Amino acid sequence: MIRRRLQYLCNLGVRKSRLVFCISRHVREYLRDRFNREERHLPIVPLAANPAFQPIPAPQRGAALGEKFGLDSPYFLFSGRWEPRKNVLRILEAFAQFKKSRISDYKLVFTGERTWAARESSDLIARLGIAADVVDLGKSPISDLPLLYAGASGVVHPSLWESFGLVLLEAMQSGTPLIASNISAMPEITAGAALLVDPYRVEEIAEAMDRIASDSNLRRNLSQAGLDRSKEFSWERTARESLAAYRHIASRN
Repeated sequence: MIRRRLQYLCNLGVRKSRLVFCISRHVREYLRDRFNREERHLPIVPLAANPAFQPIPAPQRGAALGEKFGLDSPYFLFSGRWEPRKNVLRILEAFAQFKKSRISDYKLVFTGERTWAARESSDLIARLGIAADVVDLGKSPISDLPLLYAGASGVVHPSLWESFGLVLLEAMQSGTPLIASNISAMPEITAGAALLVDPYRVEEIAEAMDRIASDSNLRRNLSQAGLDRSKEFSWERTARESLAAYRHIASRN
């Protein structure tokens, strides 16, 4: 009932508002096509990441990761809620494939809230035999996340849909190689600074993990590309473009 009410109010707002701020081109195209709104009523105003997300020197982060989380092995990081849209089951299957193809001490670290869908994930972890290599940190406080991002060999985020994908920007701003989906807003936000995969193909996710684990040049290139791309987003830019949209609509009155 609550969801239906929110959906009704959102639909009404999009239809009646003079301006609807869109956090990505993908969102604007969706609203334009679904509600037949002109693009001048749908300004794109992107989000930004917390400035706490930034690269951390290897010696500094290595000691902190071991002391705080007991992480002394390389790892891939998933940050987000354990829900179907985040594609957790395929991430687990891909990690299991990666571990079979490459003898390594890599871990898969989860930080995020478990939902009702987590039980299916727990069952899959047991069936795949990867329980010893999956680390669930639960919903971490925001103060822990910059270290977890910066210390990861890669952030894995092959989501089935994102309107923006703040995790993507947090990873890029941390200088951490990124695996993301080739659909919805993710190619737009990463703009060549990530390995893009078909989120429905487990083999592609596993192959991307293997490439990051095995190719130091690729890791360096993705890290630098992510840092360069992340500089295009800031809360100052968000405020500036919001103000420009307000001034434009006010001038038309």
